[in-house]
Amino acid sequence: MFVRKALTSSEIPYLGSSPWCFLAENQAILLVVFKPLPIWSIIVVSNIYFFENFKHIPRTTYLYIHIAFGFLLAALLFGSFGDIVLEIPTSSDNNYFLYGTLLFLFGHICYIICYSICARETNERQLSCSCNFWIDFVYGWPYLLIVLLFGSVMFLFLYSYQQQLSTVLLIGIALYDLVLCLLLWRMSQTIRNSLIIKYSRATQQQANIYQYIRFIGAFLFVISDSTNSIAKFVPVIKLDMALRNLIVMITYYIAQYLLAYSFKEYYLEPDMPL
Repeated sequence: MFVRKALTSSEIPYLGSSPWCFLAENQAILLVVFKPLPIWSIIVVSNIYFFENFKHIPRTTYLYIHIAFGFLLAALLFGSFGDIVLEIPTSSDNNYFLYGTLLFLFGHICYIICYSICARETNERQLSCSCNFWIDFVYGWPYLLIVLLFGSVMFLFLYSYQQQLSTVLLIGIALYDLVLCLLLWRMSQTIRNSLIIKYSRATQQQANIYQYIRFIGAFLFVISDSTNSIAKFVPVIKLDMALRNLIVMITYYIAQYLLAYSFKEYYLEPDMPL
């Protein structure tokens, strides 16, 4: 569920002796330079928006939001570094596949931590309590089973066609698959608004538009990685290269944007200071 790979030199049409020919022959180098630019743009805009909203508020007042925002930036940075590593020209065909996958894995973990810090419950006195992550495990286990079942089916499906892969690579793929499922599950819990929770006298807040946006972002990540992994590891399914790249990159960039944009929820209505 992972690699966003450039065209190989054999797949690039001959364009003659022109600037376009130079661009085609050096596509991998250009991708290393330009592919992470949209993510870096999101990072810059997120920083500007964050500090614009919190510049007049002492950092200690909403310290947990500052910590969560740090994990958000780390998630975006890991994603941009993963884009770079996957496009580095090498003599082998994997384009630093395992290293790039690990960078995206760290990015997903940062997203999970970020929105676990911020996703809080409020008790009857409207004071924040930090039991939300434990509540999600207690009451959200059916959702967790569903996403883990999907991840297991996807991994076994890919493994049935790629049993010759090295043990290290298979472990990396399985671990990434697990973390991606946890990301989708964690974001699904933010919109679980039909359940009344009775734990330390806490009640679930009504879901808002940003929580739905967050879930859509995680879901698009799954679509992007699933499309790419099927194209890479399942030879019997033939996807047009241009169509695959279009689906993978559009869903990937939109997913990153939505996951970052949904943090706006905490600019508008920050929780009670802890």
